[in-house]
Amino acid sequence: MTKKVAFSERLWLTMPDERPKLQPYIEKAKLFRNECGCTMGGFFLVATFVCLILDGLYFHVISGVGWITTLLRGAALVFGASILGKVIGIAIARLRLGLVYRELRLQYPTERG
Repeated sequence: MTKKVAFSERLWLTMPDERPKLQPYIEKAKLFRNECGCTMGGFFLVATFVCLILDGLYFHVISGVGWITTLLRGAALVFGASILGKVIGIAIARLRLGLVYRELRLQYPTERG
């Protein structure tokens, strides 16, 4: 259990009269903590795939490489972009989680904090 999770659980347990106000923060924290980045990774996958199709249809200059090489390069690009999207999605969720905990700490300051 991390220090931030312990802080939110400590607030939940020690302030039962504040639970209706704490509930949205706890739900947001659970959502952001469990974010896997799949939505952003899927978006990057689709966007890269569409860009590759448009490049192949409209802008592809014959470069003398075979179609297998072109296909493998495209697959590597789509895979790499989807992994990058997943990492960005997780990073955004972690930043938003930090903001939720920061807001909790500002509203409910404690000595140990």
